[in-house]
Amino acid sequence: MTRSPHSVEFEALRLKTGLSRSEAANLLGVTERTVIRYENGDSRPSPIAIKWLQEHLARLPEKRLKPAAFRFIDLFAGIGGLRIGFDAIGGQCVFTSEWDKYSQATYRENFGNDHPIAGDIREYSKDPSMIPAHDVLLAGFPCQPFSIAGVSKKNALGHPRPQVGIRYEARIILAEDAVSVARDEIVERVP
Repeated sequence: MTRSPHSVEFEALRLKTGLSRSEAANLLGVTERTVIRYENGDSRPSPIAIKWLQEHLARLPEKRLKPAAFRFIDLFAGIGGLRIGFDAIGGQCVFTSEWDKYSQATYRENFGNDHPIAGDIREYSKDPSMIPAHDVLLAGFPCQPFSIAGVSKKNALGHPRPQVGIRYEARIILAEDAVSVARDEIVERVP
């Protein structure tokens, strides 16, 4: 079956924006299956969906119009301090997790609306496939609960030692408090 020009245009726009099918579905308010049907030609994409992707593409910074050198996720993102360097060297952030609503608002101001911000990362431990494929995992853990200076041992700030239980598949992991993470095996490598 030959695809319609609308289906071809929809897929081309989605790929240019760097959005996965799942991300496009979330941002358009449709299911991922609907996005697949649009691209396969089984359904005609709505003019509004195509217009939204065109406008989204026009709002992307110039560097986003080039293919990304690598894809990364930003966990415990705060306001995005770790992301800045990885954006600068050609990476594309495909997933962000930050539970504080004020940090989320600042993150949006800093980086725009290129993908949804997930709240509590523990919700994704039930179905890790909800996290897009990535090459690098960034994690800016909250300092106090992971402090090797003994704050967590003393529970001085009322923060019990967290048990995050992240399973990851990435070529590289960069965590601000990697000594503590590795020591306590909070992050588990998935082959």
